[in-house]
Amino acid sequence: MRIAILILAFAATPAWAGWEKAATSPNGTFYLDHGTIHKNGDLRQAWQVEDLTKKRPDGTMSVRTLREYDCKADKVRVVSISDHDGAMATGHAIHSSDKPGKWVAIPPSTVISILSKVVCAN
Repeated sequence: MRIAILILAFAATPAWAGWEKAATSPNGTFYLDHGTIHKNGDLRQAWQVEDLTKKRPDGTMSVRTLREYDCKADKVRVVSISDHDGAMATGHAIHSSDKPGKWVAIPPSTVISILSKVVCAN
């Protein structure tokens, strides 16, 4: 009986329960799951969700991304990404890729620079 209650409690937890608001832009709100931050030397990986303010032409309402940050070199790359037709990375995945991207410099005064500071502080 207790197991059934625990399973029901877990199933009733919103998909975005671990997400904390980290930054906003005119295009959307960015959330970070601090529980997913992994450290390996100067590198950090963390999952984030961008909840868009407007639906894109392809139907995307949110984007879930695993980013890797090089905290020493001030660079970032996308490790995994998926576009979703629902808010907070819910609904159908419209597009996804697990092919790591190239390292790029983090531009100052951007949402990515804010996220980098938060992730690298852990």
